[in-house]
Amino acid sequence: MKDEITLNLWTIPALIVISQGLFLALVLLLKREKPRQANILLAVLLILFSLCLYDSFAIWSKLHYQWPHLFLIYAPCYFLIGPVTYFYFKTILQKYRFKKTDLIYLLPPLCIVVWRWNIYGLDTEAKREFLVEKVFASYYSFNYPGISNGDITMGLAAVSLFTFAYLIWKMDWKKAIDDPLCRIFIFFLGFAVAELTYLIIYNTSYYNFYWDYIVVSGMAIFIYGVGYMGYQQEGTEGDSVVEVREGTATEQPPSPQPKEKYIRSSLTDTASQSIAKRLTDYMAQKKPYLNTDLRLPQLAESLDISTHHLSQVINKELNKSFTEFVNEYRVEEAKDLLSDPKKDHFLIIDVGYSAGFNNKTSFYKIFKENTGYSPSMYRKKKSPVKNARQKA
Repeated sequence: MKDEITLNLWTIPALIVISQGLFLALVLLLKREKPRQANILLAVLLILFSLCLYDSFAIWSKLHYQWPHLFLIYAPCYFLIGPVTYFYFKTILQKYRFKKTDLIYLLPPLCIVVWRWNIYGLDTEAKREFLVEKVFASYYSFNYPGISNGDITMGLAAVSLFTFAYLIWKMDWKKAIDDPLCRIFIFFLGFAVAELTYLIIYNTSYYNFYWDYIVVSGMAIFIYGVGYMGYQQEGTEGDSVVEVREGTATEQPPSPQPKEKYIRSSLTDTASQSIAKRLTDYMAQKKPYLNTDLRLPQLAESLDISTHHLSQVINKELNKSFTEFVNEYRVEEAKDLLSDPKKDHFLIIDVGYSAGFNNKTSFYKIFKENTGYSPSMYRKKKSPVKNARQKA
């Protein structure tokens, strides 16, 4: 029967991946840790890929016949994946906040919907008839005459994906394979390449529906990869996450790289020492470390120097990583707050947030590594008057 749903070796795993992609998105949406905007964007990205994967699943299983109005849901999604990934990177790297002008990025998907309204606007029965006669019949007979509107849509989508991949690559970030951001970028670029390859093969005699399985498998890998890397990037409440980028300050990273790294730098020793003095003065006077989302590019911009030179000064002159450097100031701030009798009414976690830490786990771990005490034990140790009253 034409309306019979088909479940097999390919459709069942696809359904599982779709469900898990949506579940991961829900987990990210419910996360309360900062940066909240990055979590939302990553969740939206997972939803978009799950919807794209659903379209293939619905064709394979003929579920589109049951729910015909979800047909072609992938088309606008493809034009949103690039901008959402781009803004995710901007949020992580630059603490970006959306502006009204950013709504212009919604124009391409809206134009696609308007352009394909001859299909989107069909009623239920007309759309089912279209699916049976045009989609299912062509799909299983491999009869694709000429360049279709779908080909044009996917071609434009590929252009969009590669355009945003280029814009992301041009940003100032550490492009190293051990960086979660770099891995997310690789997954994104890999998906763009897979889509372009699929589009080319789709219009040759070599095409068969097994190519659909290959591309959809790539989507599944992207869903799991981006979900895991993004979750690792933001950190979890229960786990200590090792930050591998110089661009953020949350957990303790690996020790600074050797000075030989900067042997060809244009920054002289005198200039490096001068910047180090400006940096420490700025940290003491302006206290930028109180910003829980402080990042290396942001601090470099405040000092009007390049990100690379600031990183060099912190690593070479101060012999620390950016994260270690910032967290030392935060620990000192927390020590002052815990020692202040006027702040005894502060909860321990409130002290952590006030000092610039963005979650309880990071605060407790880093504070103890730097002082040898937990925050609560440090407060008791530094409050002799309160302790004497308790003993009395």
